[in-house]
Amino acid sequence: MKILYLANIRIPTEKAHGIQIAKMVAAFAENGIDTTLLVPSANKNTDDVYTYYNVPRNFKVQTLSAPRVVNYGPIGFTLSTILFFISFLFLKRSTDTVVFVRDVYLALLLALFSIPFVIEIHQDFYNRFSAYILKKALLVIFITKGVKDKFISHGIQEVDNMVVLPDAVGEERFNLSQNKNMHREKAGLPQDGRIVLYSGHLYPWKGVDTLAETISKIPDDVLLVFVGGTPEDVARFRKQYGDNPRIKILGHKPYAEMAHYKQSADILVIPNSAKFDISKTYTSPLKLFSAMASEIPIIVSDLPSIREVVDESMVLFFTPDDSDDLAKKITFLFKNPEVAKQLTQNAVTEARKHTWKSRAATIKARIVDYI
Repeated sequence: MKILYLANIRIPTEKAHGIQIAKMVAAFAENGIDTTLLVPSANKNTDDVYTYYNVPRNFKVQTLSAPRVVNYGPIGFTLSTILFFISFLFLKRSTDTVVFVRDVYLALLLALFSIPFVIEIHQDFYNRFSAYILKKALLVIFITKGVKDKFISHGIQEVDNMVVLPDAVGEERFNLSQNKNMHREKAGLPQDGRIVLYSGHLYPWKGVDTLAETISKIPDDVLLVFVGGTPEDVARFRKQYGDNPRIKILGHKPYAEMAHYKQSADILVIPNSAKFDISKTYTSPLKLFSAMASEIPIIVSDLPSIREVVDESMVLFFTPDDSDDLAKKITFLFKNPEVAKQLTQNAVTEARKHTWKSRAATIKARIVDYI
């Protein structure tokens, strides 16, 4: 079997979908599948995918001739997708080739041309073509049960080729040094004091304001560190919270450096808001899985999407969008190191069940059932 992963995106990218795509194509290759990542020719430095995402060179990266005109709004995005797909049609494909996509528009084109494909669905994209796309797919992967249930609620019939598979973590995350001082030195963070850290984008649905608002309610020696975000969001966040010396807003950092920041923390927080469906129902946070492997205690919003992966034996839950409750949970973990230690041990055990390699193996086995 061969897999062509069709991704009409800019990659490398600072966004999480780039991480997930790079890790999955590497994991497919690790499972013995001849795998090629196909991206638009307008992308630069595609070879950097390997170093940027710290993945082995066990898969190929191939560009397809297609200009990037997505800056022209919906019409530009549609045109970009069509041109990208036309270039794809000229590729030679053997009969054992399966195309893997996350893009609903590419999936529709593949369905119309009766090209075998697998679609991975990360949010509710329901429209009049959805039933047709899902019917034509070899395999439909929902990132959470919440996404699957949403499609079922639209009247999509549940069939055997549907599976729920959350995101995962790389096996290298289990082998990181626990030398906090070393990581803080490399990350440029202070050696003294305690650090509570959030990594990721600063979108409202991420709940980052809730974490920032805890600063006056937690012990004075605790530093809140935020890593990530677009330049626009970082500027907004710094304008709102940057004057507080106990809040460090570092902005985007290269993926290869992120382990140093995360391993510098005493507590990792995933404060997703309950006010948005993408957060409450659809997301399967990559940062949750890497945090579980880090041997650092985790505090998370009590949301259905999060509870699909973890329970009270692995993490400490707090009431979403409630900075008072989050502050109480931060203080509790600092006062109860034995509880924190037990949570981290259980989280690591669970994380070992969710590696990219095992996820890709599951998908491979399911694809074989249908080809």
